[in-house]
Amino acid sequence: MTLNTRKRILHHAKKLFAQDGYEGVRTKQIAQAAQVSEVTLFKYFPKKEVLYNTLLDEFYQTLDLTPLVKQLSYANLYDDCLQIAKAVAKNLIDNIDIILMRQKEKVEFLSDRKFDIYNDPSYNAMLPMFRTYYERKQISIVPEKAATIFLTSITGSFQLFAVSNFNKVKFLEYIEGFVEIFCNGIEQSSI
Repeated sequence: MTLNTRKRILHHAKKLFAQDGYEGVRTKQIAQAAQVSEVTLFKYFPKKEVLYNTLLDEFYQTLDLTPLVKQLSYANLYDDCLQIAKAVAKNLIDNIDIILMRQKEKVEFLSDRKFDIYNDPSYNAMLPMFRTYYERKQISIVPEKAATIFLTSITGSFQLFAVSNFNKVKFLEYIEGFVEIFCNGIEQSSI
Protein backbone atom coordinates (compact mmCIF):
# COMPACT_ATOMS: atom_id res chain seq x y z
CA MET A 1 0.00 0.00 0.00
CA THR A 2 2.79 2.47 0.85
CA LEU A 3 4.53 2.11 -2.50
CA ASN A 4 1.20 2.53 -4.25
CA THR A 5 0.45 5.66 -2.19
CA ARG A 6 3.85 7.15 -3.00
CA LYS A 7 3.38 6.44 -6.71
CA ARG A 8 -0.09 7.99 -6.63
CA ILE A 9 1.22 11.14 -4.97
CA LEU A 10 4.03 11.44 -7.52
CA HIS A 11 1.70 10.82 -10.45
CA HIS A 12 -0.78 13.51 -9.41
CA ALA A 13 1.94 15.97 -8.41
CA LYS A 14 3.55 15.58 -11.84
CA LYS A 15 0.25 16.29 -13.61
CA LEU A 16 -0.57 19.29 -11.41
CA PHE A 17 2.92 20.80 -11.64
CA ALA A 18 2.81 20.35 -15.43
CA GLN A 19 -0.51 22.16 -15.52
CA ASP A 20 0.06 24.99 -13.03
CA GLY A 21 3.77 25.10 -12.14
CA TYR A 22 5.45 24.83 -8.77
CA GLU A 23 4.07 28.09 -7.40
CA GLY A 24 0.58 27.40 -8.76
CA VAL A 25 0.08 24.12 -6.90
CA ARG A 26 -0.55 23.67 -3.20
CA THR A 27 0.29 20.47 -1.34
CA LYS A 28 -3.36 20.28 -0.32
CA GLN A 29 -4.35 20.01 -4.02
CA ILE A 30 -1.84 17.23 -4.59
CA ALA A 31 -3.07 15.33 -1.53
CA GLN A 32 -6.70 15.68 -2.67
CA ALA A 33 -5.89 14.51 -6.19
CA ALA A 34 -3.93 11.53 -4.82
CA GLN A 35 -6.76 10.79 -2.35
CA VAL A 36 -4.53 11.02 0.72
CA SER A 37 -4.37 13.42 3.61
CA GLU A 38 -1.86 16.24 3.54
CA VAL A 39 -0.24 14.63 6.61
CA THR A 40 0.29 11.44 4.59
CA LEU A 41 1.79 13.43 1.73
CA PHE A 42 4.25 15.06 4.16
CA LYS A 43 5.26 11.64 5.53
CA TYR A 44 6.57 10.79 2.08
CA PHE A 45 7.71 14.26 1.05
CA PRO A 46 8.43 16.64 3.96
CA LYS A 47 8.35 19.72 1.70
CA LYS A 48 6.87 20.58 -1.67
CA GLU A 49 10.38 21.20 -3.01
CA VAL A 50 11.39 17.65 -2.04
CA LEU A 51 8.38 16.32 -3.95
CA TYR A 52 9.26 18.41 -7.00
CA ASN A 53 12.92 17.36 -6.94
CA THR A 54 11.90 13.72 -6.53
CA LEU A 55 9.87 14.01 -9.73
CA LEU A 56 12.88 15.42 -11.56
CA ASP A 57 15.18 12.72 -10.18
CA GLU A 58 12.89 9.73 -10.68
CA PHE A 59 10.86 10.54 -13.75
CA TYR A 60 12.99 12.61 -16.06
CA GLN A 61 14.92 10.18 -18.21
CA THR A 62 18.03 11.53 -19.81
CA LEU A 63 18.78 10.08 -23.17
CA ASP A 64 22.03 8.29 -23.88
CA LEU A 65 22.48 8.47 -27.63
CA THR A 66 25.93 6.85 -27.56
CA PRO A 67 24.78 3.35 -28.60
CA LEU A 68 22.67 4.79 -31.44
CA VAL A 69 25.46 7.05 -32.69
CA LYS A 70 27.85 4.08 -32.79
CA GLN A 71 25.39 2.18 -35.01
CA LEU A 72 24.83 4.95 -37.57
CA SER A 73 25.82 4.34 -41.17
CA TYR A 74 27.86 7.55 -41.54
CA ALA A 75 26.93 7.24 -45.22
CA ASN A 76 23.82 9.43 -45.35
CA LEU A 77 23.58 12.59 -43.27
CA TYR A 78 19.78 12.80 -43.49
CA ASP A 79 19.26 9.18 -42.39
CA ASP A 80 21.70 9.51 -39.50
CA CYS A 81 20.23 12.82 -38.33
CA LEU A 82 16.70 11.47 -38.64
CA GLN A 83 17.51 8.50 -36.41
CA ILE A 84 18.94 10.81 -33.77
CA ALA A 85 16.05 13.28 -34.09
CA LYS A 86 13.48 10.50 -33.66
CA ALA A 87 15.26 9.22 -30.55
CA VAL A 88 15.39 12.74 -29.07
CA ALA A 89 11.72 13.32 -29.99
CA LYS A 90 10.65 10.04 -28.37
CA ASN A 91 12.51 10.96 -25.19
CA LEU A 92 10.83 14.38 -25.12
CA ILE A 93 7.41 12.82 -25.66
CA ASP A 94 8.06 10.28 -22.90
CA ASN A 95 8.99 13.15 -20.56
CA ILE A 96 6.27 15.62 -21.57
CA ASP A 97 4.89 16.17 -18.05
CA ILE A 98 8.33 16.86 -16.59
CA ILE A 99 9.17 19.24 -19.44
CA LEU A 100 5.87 21.08 -19.07
CA MET A 101 6.50 21.22 -15.34
CA ARG A 102 9.84 22.92 -15.92
CA GLN A 103 8.40 25.31 -18.52
CA LYS A 104 6.04 26.76 -15.94
CA GLU A 105 8.79 27.88 -13.61
CA LYS A 106 10.32 31.26 -13.05
CA VAL A 107 13.81 31.87 -14.41
CA GLU A 108 15.51 31.72 -11.00
CA PHE A 109 13.62 28.64 -9.78
CA LEU A 110 15.97 25.71 -9.07
CA SER A 111 18.80 27.44 -10.88
CA ASP A 112 21.15 24.63 -9.89
CA ARG A 113 19.04 22.25 -12.00
CA LYS A 114 18.91 24.33 -15.18
CA PHE A 115 19.40 22.73 -18.56
CA ASP A 116 22.87 23.29 -20.02
CA ILE A 117 23.23 22.06 -23.57
CA TYR A 118 27.00 21.64 -23.33
CA ASN A 119 26.56 19.21 -20.43
CA ASP A 120 23.64 17.40 -22.01
CA PRO A 121 24.47 13.74 -22.73
CA SER A 122 22.55 13.90 -26.04
CA TYR A 123 24.61 16.84 -27.26
CA ASN A 124 27.90 15.19 -26.34
CA ALA A 125 26.86 11.85 -27.84
CA MET A 126 25.96 13.33 -31.24
CA LEU A 127 29.14 15.39 -31.62
CA PRO A 128 31.18 12.48 -33.04
CA MET A 129 28.69 12.07 -35.88
CA PHE A 130 28.88 15.74 -36.83
CA ARG A 131 32.69 15.64 -36.45
CA THR A 132 32.92 12.70 -38.84
CA TYR A 133 30.83 14.45 -41.49
CA TYR A 134 32.81 17.68 -40.97
CA GLU A 135 36.19 15.94 -41.25
CA ARG A 136 35.01 14.33 -44.49
CA LYS A 137 34.04 17.81 -45.67
CA GLN A 138 30.44 16.70 -46.12
CA ILE A 139 29.05 19.46 -43.89
CA SER A 140 30.02 23.12 -43.91
CA ILE A 141 29.39 24.00 -40.28
CA VAL A 142 31.59 23.16 -37.30
CA PRO A 143 30.31 20.14 -35.36
CA GLU A 144 29.62 22.04 -32.13
CA LYS A 145 27.39 24.55 -33.91
CA ALA A 146 25.65 21.80 -35.86
CA ALA A 147 24.90 19.83 -32.69
CA THR A 148 23.73 22.96 -30.86
CA ILE A 149 21.38 24.04 -33.64
CA PHE A 150 20.12 20.51 -34.13
CA LEU A 151 19.33 19.77 -30.48
CA THR A 152 17.98 23.20 -29.54
CA SER A 153 15.74 23.26 -32.61
CA ILE A 154 14.21 19.91 -31.71
CA THR A 155 13.76 20.69 -28.01
CA GLY A 156 12.57 24.22 -28.67
CA SER A 157 9.99 23.11 -31.23
CA PHE A 158 8.83 20.40 -28.84
CA GLN A 159 8.20 22.99 -26.15
CA LEU A 160 6.11 25.03 -28.58
CA PHE A 161 4.13 21.98 -29.64
CA ALA A 162 3.69 20.77 -26.05
CA VAL A 163 2.04 23.86 -24.59
CA SER A 164 -1.25 23.52 -26.44
CA ASN A 165 -3.06 20.30 -27.28
CA PHE A 166 0.07 18.30 -28.04
CA ASN A 167 -0.24 16.18 -31.17
CA LYS A 168 2.45 13.50 -31.36
CA VAL A 169 1.87 12.75 -35.07
CA LYS A 170 2.18 16.41 -36.10
CA PHE A 171 5.29 16.84 -34.00
CA LEU A 172 6.96 13.81 -35.57
CA GLU A 173 6.01 15.06 -39.06
CA TYR A 174 7.53 18.41 -38.15
CA ILE A 175 10.74 16.67 -37.02
CA GLU A 176 11.10 14.91 -40.37
CA GLY A 177 10.69 18.22 -42.21
CA PHE A 178 13.12 19.97 -39.89
CA VAL A 179 15.78 17.29 -40.40
CA GLU A 180 15.48 17.59 -44.17
CA ILE A 181 15.84 21.39 -44.07
CA PHE A 182 18.66 21.19 -41.52
CA CYS A 183 20.64 18.66 -43.55
CA ASN A 184 20.16 20.61 -46.77
CA GLY A 185 21.40 23.72 -44.99
CA ILE A 186 24.62 22.24 -43.60
CA GLU A 187 25.64 19.86 -46.37
CA GLN A 188 28.81 20.95 -48.13
CA SER A 189 27.90 22.10 -51.58
CA SER A 190 29.73 20.50 -54.47
CA ILE A 191 30.04 23.82 -56.31
